[in-house]
Amino acid sequence: VSNLLQGAFFSVAWGLSSRHSRLSPIAAGQWPALLRTHATLRLALGPLLLPAELTAAALLTPRYRRAVAALQARMPLRASQPVLSRVCALAVAWALVNGVAVLAGTAAGVAIAAAVAGVPVWPPSG
Repeated sequence: VSNLLQGAFFSVAWGLSSRHSRLSPIAAGQWPALLRTHATLRLALGPLLLPAELTAAALLTPRYRRAVAALQARMPLRASQPVLSRVCALAVAWALVNGVAVLAGTAAGVAIAAAVAGVPVWPPSG
């Protein structure tokens, strides 16, 4: 949940930074402004959103546990090596949630923020 929230902060910071400078944060010299905007959003809104973040984490925990258990049940070593099977299931679940979901959500958020700001994600080359 925390990583998804950070992805949302990054996307909003991307949009605000792009709108202010009229340049992509990837353009030369623009990255520090994006990082300052992101840090400001995290410091200003992070504490306010903490109760919602904790509530979401508590509500999603049973689903996450069931998903890990389902993955563990599919592991070939589940009977002979239950601890290794559990570790592998946790690693796969973490990779799927953090690697795929957070990356996809952040990328989609950046694309939307860039479109709203009217600034392309990738600066023109040359």
